[in-house]
Amino acid sequence: MPKIYRLQLGPLVRQLPVMTLPNGVTIASFVLLGDAELTHLAAEKLLNKVQQAEFDYFVTVESKGIPLAQEMTWLSGRC
Repeated sequence: MPKIYRLQLGPLVRQLPVMTLPNGVTIASFVLLGDAELTHLAAEKLLNKVQQAEFDYFVTVESKGIPLAQEMTWLSGRC
């Protein structure tokens, strides 16, 4: 039976499969892409942390971060 990691963000719970990489490191496999509910809640929580700071842009380093940066931009009202 595969191992599962329970991820909870506020009221949302996700069951993530635990995988062992070729180098022996074990991770909980997590993909935000396609999970609009979790993306929205994470964006709200992160935006609350940066709201007091002055900023012009959100930058992400890979495609998996794009939905989160987009939602944070939308919620900030600066689009």
